[in-house]
Amino acid sequence: MPASLISQEVNAMRQQMFQQFGGAAPQDMDLTSILPDEMFSEQAERRVRLGLVVSEMIKQFELTAEPAKVRKRLRTLHRPIRTR
Repeated sequence: MPASLISQEVNAMRQQMFQQFGGAAPQDMDLTSILPDEMFSEQAERRVRLGLVVSEMIKQFELTAEPAKVRKRLRTLHRPIRTR
């Protein structure tokens, strides 16, 4: 398992959690002291492993996305919510 990919995922998860609960972190703030790697490493490894498996399946089965279908699906997912 590539350690660099896991490290990147841990950092992304840390940033996401901090933003969800407290907003943007100042540039000089060390989030690892507040949210250590151990909090995220297991889930980060699972995410990386899943990403690698999906990537390999896409290659092996030569899967592609049809642009028209993707655009149509995105339009249905991003419809504005109507309020009364």
